[in-house]
Amino acid sequence: MIAFLRVTPGSTAEVILTPALAGGAERRIAQVAAPISSFENFRFLAWSPDNQWLAVPDVRSAGGNFSLFLLSVNTGVKRRLTLPPVGYDDSDPAFSPDGTHLAFVRHAGAAGDIYVLQLT
Repeated sequence: MIAFLRVTPGSTAEVILTPALAGGAERRIAQVAAPISSFENFRFLAWSPDNQWLAVPDVRSAGGNFSLFLLSVNTGVKRRLTLPPVGYDDSDPAFSPDGTHLAFVRHAGAAGDIYVLQLT
């Protein structure tokens, strides 16, 4: 499967799954806040090693910061992973090969720091 974000009118984006081989139907699994245009070079989705989850940034309330969520590809349920302080956004998720850790970047403007979160 291939996962991608499709930006929709307004301030939202859809998380779409599509088969890697031609001929299959797309499936919308969730709606998230649309990435800010200044994030155009950032990574927004990461597959878990077991292919059951996507790490995806989203905003819980209008004007809020981007946090990272685990998104079930089977149910569309989101679980919040990070809660950045005011003025910071989390993006660029990457799972460790064994799926026990998630690395991400916490941005404040053009600068950012790399964090690693242990997953249980």
